[in-house]
Amino acid sequence: MITAHEQTGGAEALMEIARDYAVTRKAFGQPIGAFQSIKHRIAELYALVELARANGIHAASREGKDDFITAAAAARISATEAYDTASRDCVQIHGGIGVTWELGLHLHTRRARSLAIEQGPLFFWEDVLVDRLTGEAA
Repeated sequence: MITAHEQTGGAEALMEIARDYAVTRKAFGQPIGAFQSIKHRIAELYALVELARANGIHAASREGKDDFITAAAAARISATEAYDTASRDCVQIHGGIGVTWELGLHLHTRRARSLAIEQGPLFFWEDVLVDRLTGEAA
């Protein structure tokens, strides 16, 4: 559960870094945030972060109840996807400077990858969620 909240916070930080860079960096005389592809990436990051946050809050509210494992698995899956996508997209939005040591985006990428497998890989949590949901339907 705590890992999902950490991943959500990391994804939100990367989304804000990407947004701030897109507003300040100019290409062809206008901010790169004015380009549709950049807008769509940042909007997708926003949606992923908010879904991960909502799932994390829901899972925290279900602690000690019967459906806690289901809610925790959903939170873990959405937070892993959000942090992983945010780390890749943030580097892409920054372009060539995104892969340098200057910005430190590589630290988020490394953290996203390590948290993704720390308490079981994504496939494990997907299996847990499917098993719980099909068990409840039976």
